[in-house]
Amino acid sequence: MLLLLLLPLILVFFLIHTSERIRYQKTEYFIQTRIPFRHIVWDKGALGEYYIYSSLTPLPGSKRFLFNCYIPKPNGETTEIDVIMIHSSGIYVFESKNYGGWIFGKDTDRYWTQTLPAGYDRSVKNRFFNPVIQNEIHVQWLKAYLQDESIPFFSFVVFSDRCTLKQITLSRPGHRVIYRFALSYQVQSVASQSQAFLTPEKIQVLYDKLFPLANPDIAKKFSHVTAIYQKYQAFPDPINDKICPRCGGKLVIRTAQKGKYAGKAFWGCVNYPKCRYIQNIDQ
Repeated sequence: MLLLLLLPLILVFFLIHTSERIRYQKTEYFIQTRIPFRHIVWDKGALGEYYIYSSLTPLPGSKRFLFNCYIPKPNGETTEIDVIMIHSSGIYVFESKNYGGWIFGKDTDRYWTQTLPAGYDRSVKNRFFNPVIQNEIHVQWLKAYLQDESIPFFSFVVFSDRCTLKQITLSRPGHRVIYRFALSYQVQSVASQSQAFLTPEKIQVLYDKLFPLANPDIAKKFSHVTAIYQKYQAFPDPINDKICPRCGGKLVIRTAQKGKYAGKAFWGCVNYPKCRYIQNIDQ
């Protein structure tokens, strides 16, 4: 008897699941990444990227998406971009953080903190690389690769709706750290204020140039992850800040205000102007 009562529910679940799977397999995300529907539910990183794509597909205007793009750097390394949207209003670069817990950070810090409950009034803290700097680097190398100064670029760090952005301090313009539920509204707002207009033909040209860099083979992904791991090993204690080798002062993130590097971030000594030491930000 119980089985007879459960059969309609099982049938409804099966039909909904099948419908969702068929719809997913028609999306640009699946066509590019080839991640099976049964896997994406358990892969938090891929799921976050898919949610970003899904929330932006209704956005008015011509657009194309690219996922997991490995942009080359002159030293032979690459920088990975989660989601790129080439839109009639410009190029949007998204860093997806499908995290839970409380999130703390400043755009001038090298690392941010995630705090998760651990039971019995305890918590666990995890540090992760500052996503604002991370995406700033993504935009920098994407600009260098495309070599087109006429295109505006927009950076978005998108956190899961499951987390709480507890203390996020943004001191420099152009940085957007938002919840995923607000993404569509925020992008529409930026798009409506953009002075650019990329034709469908221009969008396709840019897409064709970037598409070969999307979803590389396993060997290339492994090489990228290894390079990042080795670079982070150079900073075994993330609690310690970067130190100026010239005067011993603290290095902080600054942004060039003029000249050919205007708008780009760099490490600068806190004792400026007495000490003018600078260091490039690289990942």
